[in-house]
Order: sequence, then structure tokens, then C-alpha cells
Amino acid sequence: MREIFFSRLRRVDFFLFSLYNKTDMAHYRCEESYKTDFCDVDFKDELKISALLSRFESIASKSADELKFGYKYLKEHGYAFFLADIRCVLSRVVPLYETLSLRTWPTPPSYVVFGREYEGYAESGEKILSATSRWCAVDFSTGKLLTPKAFPEQDYRNAEIYDPAKSRGKARRNFPLKSQIPNTITTCTSTTRIMPIIV
Repeated sequence: MREIFFSRLRRVDFFLFSLYNKTDMAHYRCEESYKTDFCDVDFKDELKISALLSRFESIASKSADELKFGYKYLKEHGYAFFLADIRCVLSRVVPLYETLSLRTWPTPPSYVVFGREYEGYAESGEKILSATSRWCAVDFSTGKLLTPKAFPEQDYRNAEIYDPAKSRGKARRNFPLKSQIPNTITTCTSTTRIMPIIV
């Protein structure tokens, strides 16, 4: 039942993506750079996926604050976001002490799905990672999922902020299957992880 629910949400998501995908404007990007440290790497001195996901959460929180629906807003309204699905691809490993620049932006929401994209760049400007995620919002008092109307301050038709462009330049359904990705590229997928305050 759960799989059918999210399958239908994705179909709606792709439909709305096509409606919003005709724009050529300057787009909002939240950016954050950091140097990998000992706590971010594994025994091979390479960036751990868990550390990368934590950085995604950090920059998403920063972006939500910039767009006026961050931690303070959510806490005041008794809302929370949970991560329904995330996929990322790294074209190479990120070693200890390398500076990584992350960018993120929201995509136009659909029904109860809120999208967010990520990109990562090395100091040289080389793009080394892409990620796409889907979130749902919940009202703690009722336990019900929230639609975009729950955030009336947000102008979802403002393509300068809610950029429909995916981090890989393609719709999410074209994200490669794990079997199609060379062994030299690191991938990660996750579903249904509770993230109480971030989108």
C-alpha cells in the first residue's frame, strides 16, 4: 500500500514538473562550503555517505531559514518534515581535507511532496555529486500530511526560487538505476527517514 501511495505521488510530481519546466530565469541557490575533517571520513580517509547526508540536512536547514520556513517557523506551527526518498551519485571519492561546495534549492511541490535538489563541487569547480530528495510535511497535532497550502507565505510559482531544474538536468525518473552506474561511482539511496525540522 505504501509503495502504491508513493508511486502515485511521483506520477503527480512528474506531471507538475513538466508544467513548471518552461522558464529561463536567475535561480535561487543556497550555498555552503566546508572542508572534510576526521569525523567525516572512513578508514580509507574518504567522505562517508552518512557525513554527506548530514551536510545535506545542514544546508537544507540553512535554505529553509533563508526562505522563511525554517526551524523556528515549523516549531511555532507544530509542523515537521520527514524525508521520504533521497538518491545521490558521486562521480569520485571526496578525500580528507578536501573543500566541498554544496548547493541546494527547492523544486515546485506537488500535492504532499516537497522536492529538494543538491549539487556538490570540488575546489577546482568540478561537479562531483548530484542528489535529489522528496519530503513530506506533517502536522503533529493531527498526524496528517500537509499540502503546500500549509505554507501560505511561499510563492511556489516563483521560478526564481522554486526551480524545476533537476540537479542532473533531467526529471527524477531518469535517474540511473544502480545497475547502470559504473563501479567507480558511489551511489546512495534511502527511504522514509524522519527529519523533524528540515525540507
